[in-house]
Amino acid sequence: MNPAIAAADQPPPADKPLDRPAVNAAPRVRLRTDLQATPTYHQGRRYWLVRDPLARQVVRLSESDYQQLQHLEDADPQLIAEAAEQQLLQGVPQSRRGGSRSGINPFYLRLPGIDPERILSWLVPRTRWLFSKPAIAFWMAVIGLAIAVVLTQVRQFSQALPSFHAFFGPQNWLPLAITIIVTKVVHELSHGVVCRQFGARCPEIGVLLLCGTPCMYCDVTDSWSLPNRWQRAAVMLAGVYVEAILAAVATLIWWSSRVGPVHFGCMNLMFVCGVSTLLFNLNPLMRFDGYYVLSDLVNVPNLRSQAAAAWRSSIVAPLAGDAFRDAIPWRPRGARWLVLFHAASTAWRWMAVVAIASWVIAVADTARLLPLGYLAASGLIVAAVLPMFLKLFRVARGDDAWKGVNRMRRAVLIGAAIAAVVVLFVVPLPRRIAATGVVDYADAATLYVRSGGRVDRVDVEFGQRVAEGEAVVQLESPQLLHEQIQLVSQSAEAGVRVASLRRRALSNPELMDQWDSEQATADRLQQRVEFLQRQVQQLTICSTTAGIVLPMIDPDRVAKVSLRELTGQHLAEGTKLCRVGDPHRLEVVLELDAEARALIDTGSRVRIRFDQNGIGVVESRVDSISEIREGEMQAAVHGAEKFRIICKLPDATSALAGTRVSAKVTAPPETLAHRVARGWRETF
Repeated sequence: MNPAIAAADQPPPADKPLDRPAVNAAPRVRLRTDLQATPTYHQGRRYWLVRDPLARQVVRLSESDYQQLQHLEDADPQLIAEAAEQQLLQGVPQSRRGGSRSGINPFYLRLPGIDPERILSWLVPRTRWLFSKPAIAFWMAVIGLAIAVVLTQVRQFSQALPSFHAFFGPQNWLPLAITIIVTKVVHELSHGVVCRQFGARCPEIGVLLLCGTPCMYCDVTDSWSLPNRWQRAAVMLAGVYVEAILAAVATLIWWSSRVGPVHFGCMNLMFVCGVSTLLFNLNPLMRFDGYYVLSDLVNVPNLRSQAAAAWRSSIVAPLAGDAFRDAIPWRPRGARWLVLFHAASTAWRWMAVVAIASWVIAVADTARLLPLGYLAASGLIVAAVLPMFLKLFRVARGDDAWKGVNRMRRAVLIGAAIAAVVVLFVVPLPRRIAATGVVDYADAATLYVRSGGRVDRVDVEFGQRVAEGEAVVQLESPQLLHEQIQLVSQSAEAGVRVASLRRRALSNPELMDQWDSEQATADRLQQRVEFLQRQVQQLTICSTTAGIVLPMIDPDRVAKVSLRELTGQHLAEGTKLCRVGDPHRLEVVLELDAEARALIDTGSRVRIRFDQNGIGVVESRVDSISEIREGEMQAAVHGAEKFRIICKLPDATSALAGTRVSAKVTAPPETLAHRVARGWRETF
């Protein structure tokens, strides 16, 4: 059990009156009695790790600083100010406390958890083998094998991966959510298990909200009391180690399995345990496992707060002046690299907020819930920006360390910050519109069934060359032929009646009206006969151009291998039979929402990505644009207005007709203010 830090100043006896302190005397303060201190050694020097059980953080103190805080009447005022900044003191006026911890961090909201003691007591003896040296060596070999398979077959892996819409579509939301919950529970329990194996305590496990996203956490602050640095690193990396095992096994199973539930389940594991681990858990710029390992390696507990203090000392203080510099704690050692760390971590957090907001919008778009996606992304951005404005408000009011700073200087700094934000909103930013589509034959003619009937004969086959006007398929329609024979007979009879009435009307004028009526009937019958003759002629489907006979492109259906498969089938009027054109001249047909029509013109640049055949990205331009009409592709919602654009592919592109593609169409630059206004209009 770590010894509690004893209070430095004991209260005087009750019968002795308190002396009134001098006006300039230091305030009477003491160390908090609930703090716990543990000695540790680094490069032969003794340090003290002071654990705050309320804030769940550890502060590193040198031997001299620790001894001074035991006797605050002789302590350096700058050291007292730093201790107040770290909230290690009690009895400190609010104005002496640092303002960096006030408020709630919207990026990191920690909810109350539970005591995992019973769970860990059951798990530790049953999972000890997993963290033994032989097991670690074995699993490192498996992880290396999985990485080698991916690196040596990158093209095949890229072909087999699904598109963004397929992976993050509504059909995968529940499996992906289950995967995330299970893996993160295992991740956090791994921290607790290793922490318990080394003798440290894990008092709490629960849920936190990271950028609004629920995540698990495990309080292993006591691991800082472990004397061995490698043991502390092992505790921090235990979750990453287990997730790497899951990712490696999932990769090998996914690569060797067929498409099915197991295949897609392994793919979810690969994403959650592989990609997310690299971007978040091992990233030292975010307050996860990699951050704590780096903090231990450089021997700087509370690395983020130390870096923020270095930023205030090195960057903010020269701008704010001597009054601000005198009001903040002393400059941490090694402040230069701490300043760079603070700048990098802040930039990364903002990149993460923007990336998560964009991801939320894209996922909402896959479910056709774009207004809801804009609303959620806007809430995330507002939660991120609001603390900045609150800080500016405290600066304007002169709170905390800004109290002694000249009002004009504060106004200039606030104006510069606001101007930077305004510039960010008014500078045009590149814009690309996402689209999906298929590869098709360029300028190929489509042969339609113009008169329904049964396929009697197929004269050519896919891949054969035909001349213009050459017969391709012969249909037969007994009903149409029977109707034609009847109408020809009726037309002939009507012609005989008309001739007879004409001769009789010459001698009897009263028959002129009857003759006109019969003539009109005969004309109608003749028109019908001519129409049926054209219908019978159209039973012979002929090529409208010279070229190669090509199959119809429909990525949602299995393509026909042979035209002769149609023999004996009844084809309705309007059925698309085949194409005739050049199989080496290809184009991409993309479908977009009608709102984007005003932003795209012929000649606009298009980046086309082939996700399934290893071609990669192909640059092209918009060749033609269709009229706005109801969407026809599978991804289109019934009744949604769409339009299509056609982009020619280079002759050297080895794509297959019918291949699905995704694309980014370059639109005119747009300011962030316009994007926010457009999102507001689309949402409300």
